Amino acid sequence: MKILVSITCIILSAFLAHSQTPSILWQNYFGGDSDDILRRVESPSGGYYFIGHSSSNISGDKTEISRGFSDIWIIKTDVSYNIEWDKTIGGDYYDDVSDIIILNDTIYVLTQSGSGISGEKTIAPFGAFGYTDLWLVTLDLDGNILWQQQYGGESDESSAQMTPLANGNILIASLSNSDISGNKTEAQIGLDDFWLVEISPQDGNIINQKVIGSSQIETLSNVIQLSSGEIIIKGGSYQGISGDKTDAGYGAEDIWIVKLDQNYSVIADKCFGGDNVDSGSDGQVIEHSGFLYLSCSSQSDVSGNKTSPNYGGKDYWILKIDLNLNLIWDKSYGGTNDDLIGTIDYYDFNKLVISGASISNLSGNKTSPNYGSYDAWLLIVNLDGDLIAQESYGGADVDAGIAQKEFDGTKILLTNYSTSAATGLKTVPSHGGYDCWFLELDASSFLNTDELAESGAKLSVYPNPVNDNVNFKFTDLNEAVMINFYTTDGRLIYSRNVEKNTAIVNIGFNFANQVIIYEVIGESFKSGGKLILN
Repeated sequence: MKILVSITCIILSAFLAHSQTPSILWQNYFGGDSDDILRRVESPSGGYYFIGHSSSNISGDKTEISRGFSDIWIIKTDVSYNIEWDKTIGGDYYDDVSDIIILNDTIYVLTQSGSGISGEKTIAPFGAFGYTDLWLVTLDLDGNILWQQQYGGESDESSAQMTPLANGNILIASLSNSDISGNKTEAQIGLDDFWLVEISPQDGNIINQKVIGSSQIETLSNVIQLSSGEIIIKGGSYQGISGDKTDAGYGAEDIWIVKLDQNYSVIADKCFGGDNVDSGSDGQVIEHSGFLYLSCSSQSDVSGNKTSPNYGGKDYWILKIDLNLNLIWDKSYGGTNDDLIGTIDYYDFNKLVISGASISNLSGNKTSPNYGSYDAWLLIVNLDGDLIAQESYGGADVDAGIAQKEFDGTKILLTNYSTSAATGLKTVPSHGGYDCWFLELDASSFLNTDELAESGAKLSVYPNPVNDNVNFKFTDLNEAVMINFYTTDGRLIYSRNVEKNTAIVNIGFNFANQVIIYEVIGESFKSGGKLILN
């Protein structure tokens, strides 16, 4: 390969280098003069909602006065992100949005609320001033309030999120520091427990509830219902066995996974972590093809059941486990400073897209630059955790991103909370405080993994962009194939035969800053794409 490449590199050197990372197609921003934390939700009637909480008064894109220190803020846009209307909903204190879902043309907005009866809030708190309950506000598609409910006890309820259940109900999961009081009928186990509340989507009435915890403090990231109907809680816990926790753990904080049946009885639990902090409140758990993928921010080096290194500060830590909670693999991604995990999601073509925030510069396995303080840091990996692409998106100040799928599966909407002015990769200004800065990214070069459907085989090509070597990884390859490489004007520069049942082919390159085309040809299929050579 290297002899052949040395002959062809003169030909290839004439071609311009293409973008080596998911490129920005366009960007925009919404906000007022203070902090505005928003998330995009697709509207069933067309267009989008941007929903979150706001501390801004009338300013920028915000047209209604604030009710308290922070309120629910809803922006409705058309498909081109032109604002159609915005509404503010809240009480006289803090109302911080925790989660949003849309079911049957009803918008469910769940907040952590410390407000009394005031503004649009018609329900008195269960605890004394300064404590927070869960306030659920439901709206029609025009933003009009339908009904509202509140869940909590005499102390704090926090870190809440909603999960639609297969039976049509909604599961609210939160942390609770309350004993039996308010509408909480389950006794407290420790300092902060998981509190699961199943409600009716019609009126918010409680159908069932359950407290799960240990004598220690728990943290919570998310809860999902598996295709089997069982429930998975992903959170964090400190060392020790007590309450529902049967695994002592490894360090200052570990990921704690709890598996429940549909009646919320504990089936199994397991800790994952090393000898330092592995933050259970960060990241997510998702299910795909009979496996769970976990994400968190980790400060642990190789220790406990963590087999991947720490690069410095906090890293992204991704784990694959089976449904019996056995570890399949774990991978760390990061630089020498803090890298704080946000979301993980499955995309078509067997890819995982991971997003969060990073203050690391080029170091560890982080190859994208730092533009200021925290940047949004996006990773694309395959289902073995192999890094395919990465990029940082930010300006001179704080930017942190949440990746969301676009309709065609090859574009990503990166929604950031941002304090940066127009600097770095940010070309739009700031209204003040945190704004919602959102970018559409073209990730088609990295998400379009070839599927050799005619033969049942699958092909992953990584990393792309390529440094020195590229891997062609085959699954169920039941016939011989040929890999061909071409220049962008169609000239064949290299061919490689691949035998039946081959698992992986590694090909090296000794030239850079070029684009070449590959094709994989078998008896029953033809497939291909482009490689970007760093």
